[in-house]
Amino acid sequence: MYEGASFDGATVSFITDIRSTKIKDIGRDPRVSGIAYDLDSRVQIKLVGTAMIVEDEDTRRAIWQRLKPPTRKQFETDLPPGIVLYSGDGQIVTTGPTIDDSVPPPFGSLDVGIREQGADLH
Repeated sequence: MYEGASFDGATVSFITDIRSTKIKDIGRDPRVSGIAYDLDSRVQIKLVGTAMIVEDEDTRRAIWQRLKPPTRKQFETDLPPGIVLYSGDGQIVTTGPTIDDSVPPPFGSLDVGIREQGADLH
């Protein structure tokens, strides 16, 4: 999930659950790419760079403080991303503690140093 950008540092930041498979993949090979497409403007943006997992606790805490409650709620589950459980009545089951202002263990942030970028205008 997009978190912010530094144009001076050519860096794009994302938040993620550190239990996700992408964290393991980045640990093995930090080269990443991403594509986004806006249907209304018909613009596609491509970024290629090197990801770095943010480990500084003060930085993680500052990012966490900026998040809105619905975004924080995504980090409440005891289960890693990609697993959705449903109750017998079709409702999504969530588990985990209520999120307060402390940074939960699964919350993580990635900084991607951009080495290539492009936009396709259609």
